Parts: sequence; C-alpha cells; structure tokens
Amino acid sequence: MGALREVRTAMPPIVLALVLLLLLAAPFAFLAGTRGGRFRAMPGWLGFWVLSGALLVCLSRAPRSFSFPFLGAMLFVGLKRYFFLAPVRPQDRWAILVAYLWIPAALVPAYANRLLVLESAVAAGLFVLLPLLLSLGARQAGMFDSLGRLFLGALLFVSGGAHLGILAHEPPGRLELFAIFVLLAELPQRLVGRPRPGGILRSASGLLLAFGLCAGVGAWLGPLAGLARLHGLLGGVLVAAVVTAGAFLADATAEEFGLDTAAKRFGRGAFLDRAVPALFAAPAYLFYLLLLP
Repeated sequence: MGALREVRTAMPPIVLALVLLLLLAAPFAFLAGTRGGRFRAMPGWLGFWVLSGALLVCLSRAPRSFSFPFLGAMLFVGLKRYFFLAPVRPQDRWAILVAYLWIPAALVPAYANRLLVLESAVAAGLFVLLPLLLSLGARQAGMFDSLGRLFLGALLFVSGGAHLGILAHEPPGRLELFAIFVLLAELPQRLVGRPRPGGILRSASGLLLAFGLCAGVGAWLGPLAGLARLHGLLGGVLVAAVVTAGAFLADATAEEFGLDTAAKRFGRGAFLDRAVPALFAAPAYLFYLLLLP
C-alpha cells in the first residue's frame, strides 16, 4: 500500500488516469483478440496506444529539447509507412522528399509556440511547393492522384503532428486528456464495429457509448487538466466526433490503397488505421482549447 501511495504521489492524477484506462482496456483488447477475425487486431491497437500515450505524456511533461526530436522521429516513421502504401509516380520522389523535410520545418515553429508561423509553413508546403514539384519534369498521367495522396500524407503526418507539438505548450494534462478522449472514442467503436457509410445504425450502440464516455469522463477529469467541467464535457464530445470522422477517412484511405480488411488491420496498413483518427482530431482539439475563455 505504501508503494502505491508513493506512485500516486509521484504521478500526476491525469497521467494516472491515462495509465488506469490503458490497464482497464487491456482485458477487453486481449479477450476480443481471442475471438479472431477483425478482433485479432485489438491487442496490437492497445500496444499502439501504450506507445502513443507515452509519447503524449513525454510531450506534455518532458523537456521539449527531448520530446520534439522524439515526435519528429515518430512522424517520419509514420509518413514513411504512409508512402509505402500510397502509390505515387517515380518522378514524384522530389515532392516526397520535401514532405519529409517539412516535418522539421513545421516542428520548429511548434517548438517556439508560434501557431501562425506553423500554419503559414504548412500552407506554403502544401499549396505552393508540392504542386510545383509535381508539375515539373516529363508530363505523365496521374498528377492529380499523386497530389491528393501527398496532400493527405502531409496533412496528417506534418500538420496533424505539428499541432500535437503546439498542444505541448498547453497547461500540463491537456495532452493526456486528449489521449483519454481518443481511447474512449475508439475502444467501443472497435469492439462493436466502426460506423461505415450506409451502416451507421448497426454501430449505433458503439457510437452512443463512445460519445457518452467522452462526455462523462471529460466532465469528470476536465478539472485535472485545468478545464471547467462543461469545457471538459464539450471537448470530449468534439474529440469523439472528429475521431469518428477520422475513422471514416482511415477506412476510405485503406480502400483507395486497395487494402482488404485483414491488410488494413495488421502490419503497415494497421498503423494508418490506428494513427489517422488521432492525428485528424489533434488540430480540432487544439483550436477548441484556443477558443476557450
């Protein structure tokens, strides 16, 4: 009991809440994994969130001189896996190189907490450099397809990741609360079945549970992150909604890349399936916090 008290004293309450949530999710994930089928991916999803939760705690609590290089390395790996799956033309390699180089270009203003500079840097890369580089060289079919795939990769793994960096400047606890929201939005939908176009009613129970959990836990834990209970509740609802939209995007992306159900739940495809909803939700969560009084 004394050791438990020491851990609770040393660990901030919001971090302890995240750890406890991961521990509570573990039995559901591993029991679901024994059922086979799409549920076999649940232990891997939990492992991904153990690593992601550690990254977000590191961003929130560790010195930025350490946590930002760690974030940059994770974004580089994510973008590399994305381009492994996204079919692009050989002549697009220079645009892909610029997308990689734009990770540190976006993280530098995020490190300095300069949101306007970050948005300008991302916009310059997305709307100026990438289309220009794709239009150079011998004319080949597929430029618009390549542009869309490059835009999506940069939007998620450059812009979305850099917004996580800006969130690191928020009061401690808000990044951990974001991780809790994403976990609570994802777990019920993965157990019941993610909503799909034309089949939302079949997954209504998972959706209702996800929104209810995020709202209730947001109101409960919001004060631990410096938020009023109402703001925590609304933040939970917002993250649940955007994570659900990100799940639609992840499924549509997998279908566009020609991945079947097994391929998008395991291996390289699984990384996109797990990362896209959180990266998609990060900017919305940041702007919600910035709008609070």
